Amino acid sequence: MNYQRREHVFLVRMWTENAYSSQAWRGSVDHIASGCKLYVTGPGEVADFITLRLREMQEQDETP
Repeated sequence: MNYQRREHVFLVRMWTENAYSSQAWRGSVDHIASGCKLYVTGPGEVADFITLRLREMQEQDETP
């Protein structure tokens, strides 16, 4: 059986910003292979972006 492992590398940056007397999360996530980048306002958006990119890549792998 010939098995190829595909890896996906994401670079995540998170920081806090002071906005209206409170701190808010800000950040960005990059999918290295595709060059796609998303600016986010919280960790949930990071997870959503990664999930979406992985699903897209899986669909491409399954297409004949």
